Formats: sequence, structure tokens, C-alpha cells
Amino acid sequence: MSRRPLALAQVLILSLAALLPPVLASLSGDGEGGPPAQAPGVATPGGFPSSPAPCTLHPEPSSARGRATGIAIWHPETVLRAGSPLNAVAAGDVVADIPGNETFAVDASGRLWMAWREDYAWRSGVLWNTSGNLTSLALSELDGASDGPELALGAALANGTGAVFVVSGAGGRASARQVLASSAPVLAVAAGDVLAEVAGTELVVLDGGGNLSVVLPGAPAGGPKNILRLPGATCLLVADLDDSTPGGEVAAGTSTGEVLELFWDGLAWQERGIWAAPSAISALAFGEADPLHEGPELALATGGGEVTVLARLDDDWSGRTVWSSAGAVPALAIGDADADAPGNELVAACPDNITRLRWDGSAWDRAVLWERSGPSGRLLVSEVDADHAGNEALVAGQDGILSSLGLYHPGFALTAIDARLTLAGGESAAFGLRLTPFDKLGGNVTLTVGTLPAGIAVAGSPGPVALAPPNVSATLELSVAASVANGERRFLVTATHPAGLFDSVWLSLVLERTLDLNLFLAARSAQAQPGSAAVYTVTLENSGTVNDSYLLEARVEGGWAVHFPAGNSTGKLAPGQNRSLELRVMVPGDAGGRTVKLSVNASSVASPTVSKTASMRLVVPQKGAPCGLILLPAGLVGTAFMLGRTGNKKEEN
Repeated sequence: MSRRPLALAQVLILSLAALLPPVLASLSGDGEGGPPAQAPGVATPGGFPSSPAPCTLHPEPSSARGRATGIAIWHPETVLRAGSPLNAVAAGDVVADIPGNETFAVDASGRLWMAWREDYAWRSGVLWNTSGNLTSLALSELDGASDGPELALGAALANGTGAVFVVSGAGGRASARQVLASSAPVLAVAAGDVLAEVAGTELVVLDGGGNLSVVLPGAPAGGPKNILRLPGATCLLVADLDDSTPGGEVAAGTSTGEVLELFWDGLAWQERGIWAAPSAISALAFGEADPLHEGPELALATGGGEVTVLARLDDDWSGRTVWSSAGAVPALAIGDADADAPGNELVAACPDNITRLRWDGSAWDRAVLWERSGPSGRLLVSEVDADHAGNEALVAGQDGILSSLGLYHPGFALTAIDARLTLAGGESAAFGLRLTPFDKLGGNVTLTVGTLPAGIAVAGSPGPVALAPPNVSATLELSVAASVANGERRFLVTATHPAGLFDSVWLSLVLERTLDLNLFLAARSAQAQPGSAAVYTVTLENSGTVNDSYLLEARVEGGWAVHFPAGNSTGKLAPGQNRSLELRVMVPGDAGGRTVKLSVNASSVASPTVSKTASMRLVVPQKGAPCGLILLPAGLVGTAFMLGRTGNKKEEN
């Protein structure tokens, strides 16, 4: 098809509508409903949200822990519920205080919605509203004086006319101005550099009367606007369709199935038909989708369900239909939605599903990503969810629900808060564990403990642990028998998920089992009368770190009888506990004039090599002879300590 110049008389110079005062709406945090509709020019309080806490993406473990090979799911999340059909969606970093991109959508009730990710959840609110129906949305840096991108909104007003508003966030507050008034409702708005001689980005506007308007950037009230007649146009986009011409071009689809390429040559608008489809063009998309062709392609969808990819070869266009749906395809997008596959994909909205089309090297492969009820409005592939690695497909539904559809590799990481604990035999240990889910994994995981060393057991059952972002803690209780010897023990703990996911961590238990006793007699020497039953006090203390049973033994040189009354030669002491016991020595009647040695030995029943000995001299005077020794009465107690030694024997004299 040949180009044909349009008469210069068709290019009309009109005045821009006077700038309107800012029109704001309060943000609502629940995503349900919004403020009542306001007529253009009526200000309501509100603005952009204050700076939220940053959204942190927890990195996946480098060793791919916590995931089973090949597990990948397409998972939709509800971003907001408008309660009114959504007509368009856009994404970009408009609010500097919010990390990453924000998501914007317009609905049939005249509301501009904004959604963002914060604290692992979607937040949303109405940013601005007007009367009538907001039909279209474009995001770009439209005004060089503005700080960051702006939003252009096309409206079908209640009185049957149309308007275009620009909403910006300069200074951290939302402000709106009207840049175009049309005699018919606005059908579509696109942004791009279509006039090479004009600095900045222009708005291309299509209304229901077949008028194509170009709004100049930053033009003051009364500034120029170029208008072109384009009857029957249904959709449009702005892109660099022809790299041989300066600036971008306009691609427009018509109700008769024709796809037109429009560009300004500096004097007049040029129009060229580049494709004829069998039914009305319902959607256009531009991007690199076909690896067999170098450079981007123009994709189109029709009301009859055909999806066609057009490629520019030299000065001509060629195309092929890559899929035919059973019903109309109202929306189409190109982007890298599937991070597991190289290159971009075509994402198409069908009446009951979202479909992915991709060239697999030999043919166009189709897969249904999401089966949903109700017709979709518009599609966009962008990175909007900070808690998900990669891009998402944003689905704006006629049911008023905006959804984020992403490819996830669900998994989790199991880490130890306490990977190494030190304790003694007879004690219990509590290991702290942390489970960090990623890629939106929910449900429960079960903790299992591998083979435990002898004498170590799990105290109770860990039970299932419910996953929740950003992480959840779990405790593993272990008990250690008193007989376990010193040393380090390692064992494995594994967490498993019903989806076949798992992760493991090694824990280490260092046992410092200390058995020790202190033993002390009342004095180093004492007097004993011949033929008497001398009573002395023995003090025994458990200076170890675990409960210990003891055994007391006593002897006197010469074989004198000695014993502990009432079976006190055995017993059990807790760490730090002491006990005073009576020791009876039977002194023979003919022992006068002798000095003998009394020895007492205390040993651990658990480890007999742990022992302690104390001794004293017993001086027995001749009958009737005075003695210079003072007998220490029973009950006088002293204390001695020996710390941290096992297997040694020590005597005190």
C-alpha cells in the first residue's frame, strides 16, 4: 500500500484548554471504593502516600535450597478491587518515596487508582477522580518541568464529551490539569515523540468521533494542537515503527480490520495501511516477540480471536497469524513474563483465561497461564511486585479486579538461629530455627530430626510449622541423658513441604559434662576417748554441673569399726547442693596412747573415677591422762572446692 499525504488544511491549529486547578482525591488504604465522583475542577484533599517502609526481597539461597527441581507455578494475586470495570493499566516509578514501580489503573466510575507493594502486601487507594468514565491511561515524562513521569487520563464525560487530564506528583503531592477537551468521548491515549521538531513527549489522543489529536508537551493555555481525521479507529499505540524516519510513529487499528501507520514528515501527516485482518482490531502491542526477526514486532489481536505478529522488512511489512482463539482477544502485551525462558512472550487476554504465546524454536507454543472467569480489560507486563523476582502480567478485569500474575519457583530456606549449643548431661537444649519462604510459598512444613547420638532425644514433637512472610521461627527441644560423655555431637534437621520442597541444616551439641565432689571433715585432728563411739561431721558438696549420686566410704588405720548411720553413705545431690552427714568411729578400749588416721572417700556413682578424699588424725590419750587436743564438736562444717576435674583423686591431710 502506498503512502498518501494529507492536505495541510486537515492540520488544524487549535488552542489548549485552560489549565484546571488540581483535582485530588483521598487515598483509601483498603482498595475498596473511594471518594464520591467530583466534577472537573473541584479539588478534594489528598495526595501521594508518605514514605512507607522499604520492601526487601529476600534472596533465594544460592544453592537452590528449599526447592525441588522443576517446580514452577503461575500464581495470581489480587492487587485491588475497584468495584467498577477497569479500562486501562500502567506501571512506573511516579512516587519517589516508594521503592520500585507503582501500578495505576482507571475505572468506569472515573477513578484513578494507585497500588504499591509494602510489608509483603498490596496497598491501594484512589489517587484522583472525576465524573464520567476514565477510558484510557498513559504514563510518560510529559512535562519537562515535572519531577518524574506523569499520568495522562482519557475520559468520557457524563455530558457526552471527552477530556484528557494529566496527573503529576511534583513536590510529593498529586496535582491534575486538563490538557484537552474533545467533542466526543476519548477512546485511547498514548504517549511518545511523534513530532521530531518538538522537544519532549507528545500525547496522541483518539476520540469516538474519529479525531486523532496530538497534544504538545508543556504547551501553555492556547498552545497548538494537531488534529487528524481517522474514522473507525478502535485502538492505537506510539512506537518507533520505522527507524528510517525521525521520531516515533502511530499505529492505529480500525473496526474494519485495517492496521494503519501514521507519521508526521514535517509538513503533513502521512498514512499507510500495513495490514488487513478479517475482523476488527481489538488490541495492539509492540516489542521483540519473534526471535526469527531482528528487532521489535507489532502484534495485533482481533475480535475474531486472531493473534498476528507483523515484522518490518526493509520498507514493507509482513505478518503471520500465530494463534486463533475461539473468542475475541480484547487485550495483548509483549514482555518477559516467563523468566525461565529466553526472550519475550506474547500474553493474550481471552474471555476465560490468560494465554502465553512463545516461539520455542520450531513453532509458536501456547500455554494457559491462568483460567479466570469474566472478561479481561487490559494487559501489561512489567515489574511491580518487589517481593517477586522478575516481571508480572497485570490483568485489569471488567469485573473491577486488578490482578498480578507471576511465575514463581516456590521454596523456603531453613537456617539455624542457634547452630551450636553447649550444655551438660542431664540438661535440655532448645535450638532456635528460622524458616524463610520465598516466591509466595505458603502452607505448613514438617521438621524431622535425623539419627541422634546415643543418650540424646527429642523432647516432644516439633509439629507442623506454618510459613508466613518474611519468616517464621521454630524451636527444637532436645534432652541429654546424664550418662553422656563429654564431646561434640552433630545431627541433621530437615524441613519438608507437601509440594516436595525441602531444606536441611546441621546442628551441633557440645557436651561439657562435669561430675565433681567436695568433701571436708570437721578438723585435721580430733581427740577420741578409749572405748567411746566418737561422732564426727562430714560435709559433702556436688560441685559439678549435673545431678550426681554419691557413695561414701570410711576407714581407720588398725581396722577400727566406722560407719554412716541410717544408710547415709549413699544419696543424690543436685549441682551446688551440699549435705552434712554423721560419721561414727568405734574407739577400742585398749587404744589409749595411740594416734591413727581416719580417711573418708566420696565417689560418683555415674563415674567412680570422680572421687575426693578427706582425712583427719584421731588422738587417743591414755585413760585418765589429760589431753591438750580439743575435740571439735559434731556439726562443725567447712567447705572445700575442686572445679572442672574428672578422673583425679586428691587427698587432704
